[in-house]
Amino acid sequence: MSQSPPLIEVRNLSFRYDESLPLVLRNIDLEINQGEFIAFVGQNGAGKTTLVKHFNGLLLPTEGDVLLEGEDTRNLSIEEVARKIGYCYQNPDHQIFGSTVREEVSFGPKNIGMKGDKLEESVNHALELVGLESFGDRYPLMLGRGERQKLAVASILSMQPSVLIVDEPTTGMDYRGSQSIMELLAEWHDLGQTIMVITHDMNIVAQYVPTMVVMAQGRVLTKA
Repeated sequence: MSQSPPLIEVRNLSFRYDESLPLVLRNIDLEINQGEFIAFVGQNGAGKTTLVKHFNGLLLPTEGDVLLEGEDTRNLSIEEVARKIGYCYQNPDHQIFGSTVREEVSFGPKNIGMKGDKLEESVNHALELVGLESFGDRYPLMLGRGERQKLAVASILSMQPSVLIVDEPTTGMDYRGSQSIMELLAEWHDLGQTIMVITHDMNIVAQYVPTMVVMAQGRVLTKA
């Protein structure tokens, strides 16, 4: 029997933002399998966000390759990647622009071709998962910080990706808010989805996340 490829495979990845600038990532090899729950940790400037932006095609390698289910991300369209990998920015306000919560959560699935009952069901399910089902007509930027983070997650979940990446999910939240968002991610993982978080909060990692990718100076030191 042939073995299926890793969900994401990084081969000898190096990256710089401009030819005149030094490398930000250096010779990274990494495999991520379906169903993992992973935290990317390391000091500021370690390259965590730059690395994960290669997973969904926001960035392309300067050298080396990134494969998504065996396909080179250079050969995949944004839509093809978005169907599989959802990405939530560190500041939810950077991705919120709808005039209502429901409009915000509907935007992504509409853009990948969902319509009719399937769209309605997907949006309702995403809002229920994050506990915002009664907020559909609210103006998003009037929500609290934790609610806006949940809305950002819901807007990705409504596209039904198999992978969810969340950059610093607990930044700016109190303890209760942090627990709430991490419980949500843990529940989504329990449903069989692959979850990746970028975080500096080692208490959150210890409590919720079984696997760490440790980075420093643009390199992956270990995955354990």
